[in-house]
Amino acid sequence: MDLRAVLRLLPSFKVDRCSPIIHSASLMEESSIEVSISTPPNQQNRDIISSLPDDVVCHILSYLETKEAIGTTILSKRWRHAWTGLVDFKFDDQNYILEGANFFGRFVDKVLLVHRGAIKSLRFDTRCFPHEHMNPWIRAAAMQNVEELSISTDYSIKKSYLSIPQTLFSCKTIRFLQLYFRVDFRVIHDSVVWLPSLKVLHLNFVYSFDSLTIHKILANAPVLEELLIYTQLPPNYGSNTLRIQSSSLKRFFVQSFETPAGANGSRMVIKAPKLEYLLLHDSNSEEFEIERLSSLAYAHIDVRYLRNNINHVSYANQVVNLLRKINNVKVLRLQASVLEALAKASDDNFPSFLNLVQLKLKAEQNDWQMLPKMLHSSPKLEVLTLIRKAPREAIFKEESMIFKEESVPKCLLSSLETLEFKDFEGNAAEMQILEYILKKASLLKMFRISLSATIDSDKEKHTLSKLVKFSEGANTCRMLVTRRFKKTPKSFAYFMGL
Repeated sequence: MDLRAVLRLLPSFKVDRCSPIIHSASLMEESSIEVSISTPPNQQNRDIISSLPDDVVCHILSYLETKEAIGTTILSKRWRHAWTGLVDFKFDDQNYILEGANFFGRFVDKVLLVHRGAIKSLRFDTRCFPHEHMNPWIRAAAMQNVEELSISTDYSIKKSYLSIPQTLFSCKTIRFLQLYFRVDFRVIHDSVVWLPSLKVLHLNFVYSFDSLTIHKILANAPVLEELLIYTQLPPNYGSNTLRIQSSSLKRFFVQSFETPAGANGSRMVIKAPKLEYLLLHDSNSEEFEIERLSSLAYAHIDVRYLRNNINHVSYANQVVNLLRKINNVKVLRLQASVLEALAKASDDNFPSFLNLVQLKLKAEQNDWQMLPKMLHSSPKLEVLTLIRKAPREAIFKEESMIFKEESVPKCLLSSLETLEFKDFEGNAAEMQILEYILKKASLLKMFRISLSATIDSDKEKHTLSKLVKFSEGANTCRMLVTRRFKKTPKSFAYFMGL
């Protein structure tokens, strides 16, 4: 965004000739700023922008890239030092391709040297600049009480790693730390770790960290609320266990967790009594140890063990135990791999989800056999979303019955109000499910169905006619059918009883 584009964001000024007061509209939706400036009639064409208070000028400059903001120094004497009041800086070496990497380095050096005040937010996006030259910048940011630091480096394996300076691990002001790609994020054994303000830590594709670092940070970040590990465990991790133990953590996201090379299996340990939000995407943990998460409200679980040397029943029971420790959730999403594992587990310890109001399941044809058990275990369910996953070689037999028990799940009789089926193909399993639920759900108010692009027109008409017939008894239910033809959406709405 250039300066002219930013200046368009400025409010329109209205001059009251009786009372020379200039009123400013809101610069941002959530806040309003009023500026009062005496403006004699003979000076109405003066440079109003340069007369704005310093904090308003800095607010304008904050919309610009740092290079463009500092470029405003040539406008006038009034603007020569205006940028020094900035507290947010963004340095992207792609904006300096014409000048070259050396110019980019000198530019950042000068900015951080001249700007002696506190830095609130600092972001580095470097793809060409040598990583080893960035350490002084990070140390300077820590000394200038940085609160938010984001570092994105080149993901190429030919590039060197950026080693995080140890001083950053004892920065008392940092609240938000986000790292991408080739960053060496390791605490040296004798380094002091104390992060009293850190609330958010994101490790995105960071392939160099270890168990000692994770342990020390969690133990010495007393207000940490959000942790994201979106990467695989590196070979230098030093343990087969990813242990997340924190008394303050509220949100934990982990994805693509893999064991170090040569390991026989791994463990996932979560001890976070205040955890409210959990996204667990795990492909290699053989064992889960989770203390009961009594504060958990939302969970998205996608776990599968990809190695061949596994006792499937034992692993299935591990998955059941995992769900038992989070069974007080209000919103739950389970992927097909979880339903596949649950089908191999014993029925004795199947969890009950007494607080669950929203359930989202993604399944292949054979995995739908677990749906009745999930419904019987969720007596307060209000919203049910089903998503079709493309089938494997195993094909659902048309004569197979999904709902075998005579008793109807309690949620269908007393609480379920919304049913949604995404990527519906109209196969035997899916038709069984919808026929049963539409006929049994006595309080259903909304039924949304998204048809798969693979359904031909004849099958579509046949499917829709059946669905209307299934819903004949649901006088208060509204059905919305959507179908996508390639990338063009086409919607049909069917109203029953309206």
